[in-house]
Amino acid sequence: MVAVVLTKKYNRVTISSDRRSSITVTMEKLLFQFRQKLSTPTIESVCETFGLKTEEVDAEYGVVQTDANEGLFVVMVDEIARTRIDEKLKLLGADSDPAVGIFSNPRIEPFGPPIK
Repeated sequence: MVAVVLTKKYNRVTISSDRRSSITVTMEKLLFQFRQKLSTPTIESVCETFGLKTEEVDAEYGVVQTDANEGLFVVMVDEIARTRIDEKLKLLGADSDPAVGIFSNPRIEPFGPPIK
């Protein structure tokens, strides 16, 4: 029997084949930028438009407007949603827009040792 436990707070998946062995994998979060003119989208409307599950979108991050003039917004999504987002963008004809799509979410850390 295989059990999968998803801990949303830490974005980790634990897979175990029995009670003696398991592996924990950290799922990557990605930034998904899209266009929406005229109104500010909600997480629910983003999920509906792009076929996402609410648990795949980081509610704490929310929907962030990145460019008011261009109607660009960003949400943080689980990596597992990437293929569905790409497919939906193709269906909408938005896959050729360089400002729209999946972008990495690199960890931001200091470079080098702290200055004293």
